[in-house]
This record gives sequence, C-alpha cells and structure tokens, in this order.
Amino acid sequence: MEKQRLSELLQERNRPSPSNLAPGETIYLLSREFLNLWKRFIRCPTTKARPHSIVNAVLLCPHQKLLCVPGSDDERLLLVWPSEWELIKEMFSVDVPIKVSGHEGPEAFLAEPDLSDAERRLLVLGTGIAQDENSTVCGHHF
Repeated sequence: MEKQRLSELLQERNRPSPSNLAPGETIYLLSREFLNLWKRFIRCPTTKARPHSIVNAVLLCPHQKLLCVPGSDDERLLLVWPSEWELIKEMFSVDVPIKVSGHEGPEAFLAEPDLSDAERRLLVLGTGIAQDENSTVCGHHF
C-alpha cells in the first residue's frame, strides 16, 4: 500500500522545486537517509526493517538551523509535495518538520526552520552548499 500511495516519491520522479513556488505555496524536506532505509524495506520487506520514524534533525545544525539549501544538489535531502507529506506523517513519526514556502521579495523562498547563516551566505552567492572540512555552519567549524 505504501508503495502505491507514494510511488513518485519512491522513484524520485516529479519532485517539487523551491524556485517554482508561488508565494504562500509550501513543500517539505525529507531526509534522504530515511528515504534510503524506506526504499530498502519496500524492496525487501521480509529481510529489511521498516523505518519507524523520520529523523530530519540530521539536516539541522546545533542551533536548529537548516544546513542544506533546498533545491540545491545536496544529497542529504529530498523535496516532497504537501500531499506526500500528509501521507508520510500518517505512516511515520517525524522529529522535525521542515517546510519551504514561496515568498515575494528578495528571497524566492523561506525555510522553516530558517537557513543557517553559512547556508544563507552560500545561497546569496549562488554557490550551493559547503561540503569541505573548512566550511562553517552557524559560525562553527565542522
């Protein structure tokens, strides 16, 4: 049943984009770690455990700011439609819902929780996401 209800998510087809959001329109972020575990379960339900919860906290810094720029090529996340998010919430517990809403103004979208300062700077510079060991997040080196 899960497979049919969320087939486009499982196949990663028809994914939303923050750059195409109308003001007030909302999409959600999902940890790719969860998606990978869930896909393994769907493929081999007799040998793989079904994940019980979505841990989106891995996408946040210690200050609870978003570490990923939605719509970037960051492999840690996947964007989902509101209808998919509602189904996901019915099937799994979620530690931190992360939503992205279209916005009028200099920023095309707003994230909730907000982007970390480092990610906001990268978004302004148009460089995507920092992934080397010298990058900083919320002013801290990782």
